[in-house]
Amino acid sequence: MDSFIAGCLGGGLGMFVGHPFDTIKVRLQSEHVQSSSGLRYKGIIDGTIKIIKQEGVTGIYKGATAPIVGVSAQNALMFGIQRFTRQYFQPNLKGEFMAGMVTGTLMSVLAAPVEMTKTRLQVQNIGERTVRAQRKYKGPIDVLHKMYLEEGIRGPGRSFWITLVRDSPGYGIYFSSYPWLCQLMFGADQHIHDLNVLQLSLAGSLAGAISWLVIYPIDVIKTRVCSEGFAPAGKYRNYAHCFTECYREGGVKTFFRGLFPTLIRALPVNGVTFSTVSVVESYFAKRHSET
Repeated sequence: MDSFIAGCLGGGLGMFVGHPFDTIKVRLQSEHVQSSSGLRYKGIIDGTIKIIKQEGVTGIYKGATAPIVGVSAQNALMFGIQRFTRQYFQPNLKGEFMAGMVTGTLMSVLAAPVEMTKTRLQVQNIGERTVRAQRKYKGPIDVLHKMYLEEGIRGPGRSFWITLVRDSPGYGIYFSSYPWLCQLMFGADQHIHDLNVLQLSLAGSLAGAISWLVIYPIDVIKTRVCSEGFAPAGKYRNYAHCFTECYREGGVKTFFRGLFPTLIRALPVNGVTFSTVSVVESYFAKRHSET
């Protein structure tokens, strides 16, 4: 239960800090899907300025409700499952990686519809202030309802397989790189909780960045599928078709559009998440030892 509470707090705080960067990332990744008249945004700074100017400050927090609530629950489950699962593996980095892979596999079931909903909200009414725009989606529930009407019962979960391919190794790297970095940089082995918040934040930040560097091209495919969907209602026939269309549009660089804001986002988000989780777990461990 301690890990569930720690994960919930860490996930909620991390998502609040990182959602504006995520909005920029999604806009950059899905530009060709949303516009046929060329690129709207030249990069992270240009994108941020244009979104705030055209849509207001709330524009960078479009779709925030679903992920903040969802990621709080998601991280509670994620850390709870990982902490429970790792006891069945050897207490080393390989064990952390395997426990992370199991966690990522299980978490894909929740992550797929949450991210599908978030992405649809983030890419709607681009360039328009929502108070004046005729929005297709009024909120997370409305997204799921309309997806069901247009794409059937499988609509909200159509990104599951690509999410699974992304998250299974991604979580393995994520959870194993954190203790590895703590040990590499600060000499911590089995006593991560002895590190201070700044050290925990730095290790968590880099762990998040490393995992994103590895899985980012897969995330681009996921974003395209989430924002445009599969035929007959959507653009893509299958994942392979999405891949070839992305490559046709801009070559290899298409699979790295939005990487910079993603890495910038990963630093504070994962720093906050891991440090919060470690501090809360340390607090509970201290309380248990005193009783």
